[in-house]
Amino acid sequence: MQSRGWLWLLWTLVVFVLLNIQALPEAANAPPEKAVGFRAFLLLTRDDGDTRRYQAYAQAILGRPYDGEFIRLGGLASPEPETGHAIVTPSRPLIPWRDFLVEYPPGVLIAAVPPALLTSDVATYHFLFCIEMELLLTAAAWLGVRTAERLKAGAGTQALKLSIVYALALGVVGVRHYDALVALSLSVGIYGLTTRRPALAGFALGLGVIAKGVPLILAPLGLWRLFDVERRGDLGRALLAASAICGLSALAYWGLAGDHAADALAYHADRPLQIESLYGAVLMVWHLFQRDLLHITFAYGSHNISASFEPALRKAATATTLLAIMSVYLWYGFARGRARDETERLTIFLAAAAAMLIAYIGLGKVFSPQYMTWLLPIGVISAVLSSERSRVLLISAAAATQIEWPYIYQINSPYAEPLLGAVALTRDLLLIAAAVSLLIDAYPSPVLGVETFGSRTRIAPSPTL
Repeated sequence: MQSRGWLWLLWTLVVFVLLNIQALPEAANAPPEKAVGFRAFLLLTRDDGDTRRYQAYAQAILGRPYDGEFIRLGGLASPEPETGHAIVTPSRPLIPWRDFLVEYPPGVLIAAVPPALLTSDVATYHFLFCIEMELLLTAAAWLGVRTAERLKAGAGTQALKLSIVYALALGVVGVRHYDALVALSLSVGIYGLTTRRPALAGFALGLGVIAKGVPLILAPLGLWRLFDVERRGDLGRALLAASAICGLSALAYWGLAGDHAADALAYHADRPLQIESLYGAVLMVWHLFQRDLLHITFAYGSHNISASFEPALRKAATATTLLAIMSVYLWYGFARGRARDETERLTIFLAAAAAMLIAYIGLGKVFSPQYMTWLLPIGVISAVLSSERSRVLLISAAAATQIEWPYIYQINSPYAEPLLGAVALTRDLLLIAAAVSLLIDAYPSPVLGVETFGSRTRIAPSPTL
């Protein structure tokens, strides 16, 4: 425990100091290529694009002057906001989703609004938002440590060590976006399942869904896990808690959005292939040898692939992601039937959950670097209970993510595009390999003389010598 105290101090240094070094406010919008030395480094790592978007949302909701670049009045049918940072003063507080498009689920307001209640200054908001995310990420890591320790003696310390390395490898992207809220919801969820607090697990799942939507892919897995525990009422309590938070959020959202309730879904359905996706990365490398293959456009807040074949490839990406997720469910069905004890069942559950998240991140049409935050702590705990190979692959994927963003992505060079594609492709393959490694290591090995059939076990005949 004493050594863990030093590790928490190291975590504080990494997350609250190293990841919170920022450029001076007046240099926030200066192009990095015009800066040199440490100032250029600060500009590259500022990464305040999304925090300025969150602040614009909060300012508009509070009826304050907002940055017009990020507010799309009139919903989905309105044109894209013009470039530039014209400050707009609304005549009244604007209603999110109804008066202007918000591309995120309702949970974004949980993270975006509190810092705006304390300041209207962009730079101060950015700093306070980062502190908020660092606190959420710390809470996620703390619960992850407690979860790991329950599964295996000493695993908590190993989980904290790996969490520090993972946060350092991932870099500033882990604390400059509201995905730390998703990481915390997932951490609370697995802690609730591990400690047999079904209502807490259900609440956490609901929180994750209203924050980003993605945790919904884990819902059947969590329910399956509760069904395996065979405790009367656990499944019902989890469903009730999840339904309560999702139901109240849905009512509030429909009340706010009105006729524009489906705009956010349509927005994401229409998003093209992002250049950082697995498919976009391959095309970026291929583009080096065939210059007329595609064009790169900017829309939906990201750089995307524009080509005649892009719509078909986009559909293929969705199909591949769904197939991978269903394959992990199939793996879980076989693996849980071979588990010999509760610890092994929980290890299998964590590996499956991490693999599903990786399938969504690594095989989808959009790969935003901040998605990697979701794997702290689920991916970290699963890797601690897995092999050295899994840990190396996971950390390498995080490090490649930081190399790609913010460093290569913001370099102004004719070689930046193929280099970005190569690094992104390497990162995607490392991440997928990490998922495969987690599943391989978590699959129970057979015990001589014992056969398992679901939750039943029988002694098999001894092999003939």
